Amino acid sequence: MKDFPFRQYPEMAVWQNSCRRCYNETSRNWFLRRVTWEE
Repeated sequence: MKDFPFRQYPEMAVWQNSCRRCYNETSRNWFLRRVTWEE
């Protein structure tokens, strides 16, 4: 997940840092959906 553009999504970077245990397959799918949605 290090290849994700967290610099472009600061709120996601903060969320990842504050909840690394929750950063699993489910959260990754949510992130991908969010990116697709905003594009």
